[in-house]
Amino acid sequence: MDYKLTLKQIKALAKKGAFDQALQLTIALKQEHQSDQRLHRWINKFKVKAKNQEAKAAVNFIKNGIKTIKSLRKSKQFELAIKACDEIFEVDPDNAKVKVLRNKCAIDIVDQNLADQLCRTWEQQKEYEKLYLFYQKLLKVFPEVKKLKILIKATEQKIIIEDQKRKKAFAEASLVKINQMFAEGKYEPVIEACKELLKYTHQGSTEAIKLLKLAQKENEKEIEAHTYEFMRNQLPLLRKNYEDKTEPMIRL
Repeated sequence: MDYKLTLKQIKALAKKGAFDQALQLTIALKQEHQSDQRLHRWINKFKVKAKNQEAKAAVNFIKNGIKTIKSLRKSKQFELAIKACDEIFEVDPDNAKVKVLRNKCAIDIVDQNLADQLCRTWEQQKEYEKLYLFYQKLLKVFPEVKKLKILIKATEQKIIIEDQKRKKAFAEASLVKINQMFAEGKYEPVIEACKELLKYTHQGSTEAIKLLKLAQKENEKEIEAHTYEFMRNQLPLLRKNYEDKTEPMIRL
């Protein structure tokens, strides 16, 4: 490297404020002139200048970035605003102002989604399972939005209440049919229907339990009566077979 020419280039770069480039060129020249104290001083000087310049650029970048975020948020471009926040975090991960702004943007996006017509339709039509899944998806993207956790919990309760209502309506309609079968003496179908209803309501129907016990009791009586009638009808035949000696019979 030409010593004098390189010195001129270094000075020109420093004059323009290109301290990082000036530093790199000075380090390269120093490799060929190890004992040059001036180059040693310049290296230290340019390191400080480059560092200060970088810090100043970072401050300006963050300052301008915050202005951009606020402007984007004002124009309801919330996704772009969040991207701008993330770019600042690459320079300053712990910037408190940007954290607050990003959280506000996240809430803005969530509110925008919650105001969607489809979301309102699900609420009106009590399609809470769809709402629940919708809130869960939003929470995965924006875990910092507390409102979503509250909505999810409230929707879970709505799902439980609606499920209880459906089961109650089904149980009431089923009990009308089961009572009708019981009145008609169809005890075995009543027993099966009661067992199914209890399984569906998780043992929550006291009337079904009572009907099941009554049907089982009446069914046992019916079986006993049929058995007695069968034996009463069979007895003359058994006697006749015994007298004719066509069927072996044991005297009791």
